[in-house]
Amino acid sequence: MMLGVAASALVLSACLFGDGFNFQITDRRPAAVLESYPAWWSATEECSGESGDIGRVQWYTALGITYDGVYAQGVWLPPHDIVILRGYEEHESTVRHEMLHDLLEGDGEHEEAAWILCELIDT
Repeated sequence: MMLGVAASALVLSACLFGDGFNFQITDRRPAAVLESYPAWWSATEECSGESGDIGRVQWYTALGITYDGVYAQGVWLPPHDIVILRGYEEHESTVRHEMLHDLLEGDGEHEEAAWILCELIDT
């Protein structure tokens, strides 16, 4: 069980690094904004104290997202691209985690208090 927890942590934290790191994105395709995304965006703005325009985000899905061979559920890439692993488009914490990266314009190190306030640090 401990190995599963460690592996999950690697999968979830791999989205932190964004542009300039060794990401591989397989079969990246443009995606539509799901009906739930505007409400999730508003909730993320509210808990973080940040504001931004969800309309500036370019949404994509991918068949695979890896960082140095470790799988990720999502990645934010500057200036405003969010790539979500197919099958996780409706996974609220994954999508909101990447939304928060966009609102913070990065913060791959998760140093801002917003991660804790929004309860998105471990997603």
